[in-house]
Amino acid sequence: QRGIDCSGLTKKAFDEIGVELPRTAREQFAKGEPVAEEEMAAGDLVFFAGKKSHRIKHVGLYLGNGLLLHASSGARKVVVESFDRSGYLQSRFAGARRIVEPPDESAETVTP
Repeated sequence: QRGIDCSGLTKKAFDEIGVELPRTAREQFAKGEPVAEEEMAAGDLVFFAGKKSHRIKHVGLYLGNGLLLHASSGARKVVVESFDRSGYLQSRFAGARRIVEPPDESAETVTP
């Protein structure tokens, strides 16, 4: 039985709204605008690094109200977890990104 990994989950979520993301967490970390932890909003991508390598190893989708949706390798399923300051995820926090799409050039513009 095959499941979904963390970056596959975030890619699929953004595909659903017509926004293309790269496939890996590391590549996704290079996209969008950095967001301070205290400014995170629902829909932001939240990234985590390895303890020793400090390389991006995991990504989740911030839901707001301190909650994170991610594909947990430990639980082997997609879970919603609290993103609190004392938790395991918080200890590996590497940053957040807001994916900002360029304006649609084909949309009609109305001048007053």
